[in-house]
Amino acid sequence: MLRRGTPKMKNGKATIVECEAGEFQKNYMNELVKRAENVKNVDPHVDNMLKITNDGRKISYTQRMIDSSLPYEDNGKIYSCCRNISETYKKSSDIRGTQLVFCDMATPKGKSVNEKQNVAEESYSENVKIYEDIRARLVQEGIPADEIAFIHDADTDKKKKELLEKVNSGTIRVLIGSTGKMGVGMNAQKRVVAIHHLDAPWRPGDIEQRNGRAYRQGNINGEVECFIYVTKGSFDARLWDILERKQGFIDQIMNGDGVGREVEDAGEVTLSAAEVMAVASGNPL
Repeated sequence: MLRRGTPKMKNGKATIVECEAGEFQKNYMNELVKRAENVKNVDPHVDNMLKITNDGRKISYTQRMIDSSLPYEDNGKIYSCCRNISETYKKSSDIRGTQLVFCDMATPKGKSVNEKQNVAEESYSENVKIYEDIRARLVQEGIPADEIAFIHDADTDKKKKELLEKVNSGTIRVLIGSTGKMGVGMNAQKRVVAIHHLDAPWRPGDIEQRNGRAYRQGNINGEVECFIYVTKGSFDARLWDILERKQGFIDQIMNGDGVGREVEDAGEVTLSAAEVMAVASGNPL
């Protein structure tokens, strides 16, 4: 709780980057509404609210997650994130500042489970390679390819140790990974100047673990910028809101505040049919 010697969050709060939804994304959200309205009439093995929530998370990234023949949106999450990474890269060149990018979908090594956190990572279809596409876009922005790395490439303890040493030295300046691979036990904080969240993780504790990779002792920077990317009209804002509220009562328990004898479930975040309709309509009431 004392947080001595740890960097502060720049501007005192996360920077919310609102990204415009494309026509395909808006239309797909309407399809999700129809599925949510009809979900009670469908076999749960065929469709259910967890599947609908997961598809909603996919479309919030980019239309390519649904149809790989489509291009990335110019003002969507992926390109917006790349622009911020490139700008921060240039501004922090004097100290060889590093950046961490969290992306839990379309991971390079396909579907895997981190036993410690039990976090399932969504594999990509053959033609959708978000990690690789982010790297290619950053190279176009002027960042050398050999200064960008994926945590998934370090598939042994030896390789991971070598990779983290490169991040701490500033040899690798952009590290992309998932919550399961990069959220716990990773000491690569020495030069971190920014952290990017491309999605809302499934559980409140995952946010703390993600941010804990940068906001910790041993970082030479006094402040670290935190970017959160949300697509307007998607599930993003609602998922972050649920996580924040759940984290709130967890903090109350940890701090010894009076919360009564019972608290609601803090498990995985799944939207209800009513929430799906409220999000898609733009009317929270």
